[in-house]
Amino acid sequence: MKIKFENMSLIYPNGYKALEDINLDIESGEIVALIGSSGAGKTSLISTVPGIWPISEGKINIGKYDFIDGKRRPRMLKRIRKNCSIIFQSKNVMPELSVYDNVKAGLLKELPWYRSTFGGIFTRAEQERIVRSIDAVGLLHLTHQRVSQLSGGQQQRVALARAIVTSPEILLADEPVSALDVINAEKVLDRIKRINKELGVTVIINLHHIDLALKYADRIVGMKDGKVVADVKPTQVTPAILRRIYGSKVEDFSEKEISESLRIAKRNESRWSEIELNEQEHSVKRYKELNKLISRKTDDKYEDDLSLEFYKSPSKTASSNKRVRKITKEYNVKSELVKLRMERRVLKEKLFNLDLSLMKSKQLMWEKEDKFDEKLKILKEKGKYKNHRKTKARKSIMQKRYKSIIKKKENKIKEVDKEFKINTKKINKLKKYEKQ
Repeated sequence: MKIKFENMSLIYPNGYKALEDINLDIESGEIVALIGSSGAGKTSLISTVPGIWPISEGKINIGKYDFIDGKRRPRMLKRIRKNCSIIFQSKNVMPELSVYDNVKAGLLKELPWYRSTFGGIFTRAEQERIVRSIDAVGLLHLTHQRVSQLSGGQQQRVALARAIVTSPEILLADEPVSALDVINAEKVLDRIKRINKELGVTVIINLHHIDLALKYADRIVGMKDGKVVADVKPTQVTPAILRRIYGSKVEDFSEKEISESLRIAKRNESRWSEIELNEQEHSVKRYKELNKLISRKTDDKYEDDLSLEFYKSPSKTASSNKRVRKITKEYNVKSELVKLRMERRVLKEKLFNLDLSLMKSKQLMWEKEDKFDEKLKILKEKGKYKNHRKTKARKSIMQKRYKSIIKKKENKIKEVDKEFKINTKKINKLKKYEKQ
């Protein structure tokens, strides 16, 4: 999806001017790296694309939608955000959940309210999309692993998988590798580059590492004091341009270091071209075909024919299908067990509360019976037989009412107890299946 900024400015509510007169064209399928010192306006620029901050002046054109002078229609925003995913510097993963559960959270915005409200009810096609996204970032073997047990680089790749599970047209990455070492940073950027090449996703990435920007980006956009001061290809970057962006901070960044980074970038580019020639045509075609099927409910006759991974060769599609289905099946069993155990806990509490309520009703009935008996005894002693008959009738009505309440509660206890036994049988059955 193409993005165009025209004379765009952003002023925060406190009066601070974060961006000023931005003019920038980003073509569909490009990787654009934003570089510059802290406070230069890189994050602010990224945040204007999904409308996190409304622009103060100018215009942003995203595909066929326009943001003009801060005017944003909710429906338009919803459509843009549906096609846009963000990876934050802080990862924003849920450490107590598994990789699978973290990635499936990315699909919640596409579900109807009644499916997302009750913990997310996913179809088989949606589960396969989740597994496919995990495989795209190279974490298929850690699908059921808790995120807290993963390294920083792996956690960032989980965030990337969650971002691409919705098949976005725009991927925004705000300093995704700033907290990672060089090796893990390159692994994450390598995955982003592969996804860009495979699916033609437009990527805007905010980087502090100049060498990584030169290696992975198609274009370098330098920012300083909220303005674009450089917009060049990696091969056109010179120490003079870097000094314009950073000032005197890069005096030690020599021509030799730039040429070395560019040499690696060219080597990477030839490697990506090879991947494109050998695999991309097949993968993209099959991926698009699969997404069409998912959008109109997958047909059984196609499922065995389609690869569920981004870039596996045709000879491996059958084995990859089996692997994905096996993991999906394992997850289904585990998630079903968790649901059943939660249900059993609820049923236990329900049984306890019903028993307690039944005991209270019986105790209340017995107390009232004692009071009526005392009253009847006094009336009989005094010889007030007319009042005695009326009181006896009231006692009889009270007993009938309480016996009816007690009977209903006993029936309810029987029903819940029956549900509890069925639930226990299901859990035992799934446990045996899991051991196999």
